Amino acid sequence: MQERGRDDLIDDVQNGRMSPEAAEEEAARLGLPPLARVPDPASYNPMGETWWTLVMAIAWIAWRSPRKVCKFWDTYRRECWDWHCRGVRQGPGTPVQGRWFLKQREPATLSRLEANYDKANVEDVKAKLWKALSGNVMQATGIKRPNGEERVLIPDHEWCDLAPFQRKGRTVLLVRKGQSVSDASGYNDVMVRRQSVMALWPLVRREECDKLLPPTMSPDGPGYMPLYCAAQWIATRGGKFTFDPHHTPNWHAPYADLLARISSGEVTVTGVQDGIGGKLDPHLFASVRVAYPFSDEPLDLILSEDLYLASGTYINEERWRAGWDDSLQNRRGVKVARIQVLKTHVVRWWPFGLVEAAAETSAVAPTTGTPGRPSSMHLIEDEHRARWKRGEALAGVAAEARALHCWFRKTHPDKKPPKAETIENRIRPEHRRRKATPRN
Repeated sequence: MQERGRDDLIDDVQNGRMSPEAAEEEAARLGLPPLARVPDPASYNPMGETWWTLVMAIAWIAWRSPRKVCKFWDTYRRECWDWHCRGVRQGPGTPVQGRWFLKQREPATLSRLEANYDKANVEDVKAKLWKALSGNVMQATGIKRPNGEERVLIPDHEWCDLAPFQRKGRTVLLVRKGQSVSDASGYNDVMVRRQSVMALWPLVRREECDKLLPPTMSPDGPGYMPLYCAAQWIATRGGKFTFDPHHTPNWHAPYADLLARISSGEVTVTGVQDGIGGKLDPHLFASVRVAYPFSDEPLDLILSEDLYLASGTYINEERWRAGWDDSLQNRRGVKVARIQVLKTHVVRWWPFGLVEAAAETSAVAPTTGTPGRPSSMHLIEDEHRARWKRGEALAGVAAEARALHCWFRKTHPDKKPPKAETIENRIRPEHRRRKATPRN
């Protein structure tokens, strides 16, 4: 008996002789590929495409996920086959029976996108895209309805009258004038450049939204630090506090304080202009608006001719040099990149214990040991380690710092003790490391 093939199994399911599950099991037994198939999106790369559909662009802005974009990419959808159940009659007057049919996935449309995402949010995302297109920040092409054949550039002034509709399983743009819609005029097969979409709505913003603050960079020592790192230093008061980084109001005061000092010349700032690094005119930062980290850049800034500060979260040097930095830019692109501020000026205005610690740890020269090593803090650190060995260290770093402060005053009454706050800052890394290490 000849083994059945794929078409035979599909026919059995469609005529009610087998269930989809039984047919899939039989296909597996026969060594056939699955009848219904959904390829792994990881095997497809919409990020390598030059042009995206409007639906793909909206999916990107909404999710910032290549996999999500792939699911609304027609090239991928044509490889997807799904079982669908619908009611059929065997003849006139016969009861309706459910039958399963294997169907190729239909092209992506806005209505199908809304079924997978909140409709109100899709409308919000669409409004952002429309504003960028009508502002000529980016452009789109389409085939003119009803009888156009050649792909043309859609003028920016037309976008205020264009609205998406679904026609014959496709998303098309139709001209809307007042309350009426002209089905005869508009555009089919509308496409936008992927790079233009990603330039306005980069991946990094959405990636950052679910992350905590990165480690705070201290401004101690010579040289410069990224402007964002200085803002985080101010916002966390030297790393002592933390907060929800994607709640934008948390950043308002730190950036306002820092930019005010920069614009008045009290904090020296450098950057790269036309490929050349050097000091920047502080007046560039007077009243400059800010696109804060951990949030999308406001569209009115993206469309503006005025320079604004786009501040990117500093994770590491490689990422910073790859473009996730602080920059001054406008709708025409980045004008100043890799903006940094002088560390010593940050310490001057926002010391948060650094100056006091330096003064206290250097006030008494060591009588023995390595030249230049601060003896008072050296003694405290030694006692801190000894307390761990004796099992006397307290769990809270602040409580342990107060205990060490009292110990120093009693043990070394002839020396000025560092403040408990200074001790806490010094012992915090060692204290955390030891708490995380199980005791034997």
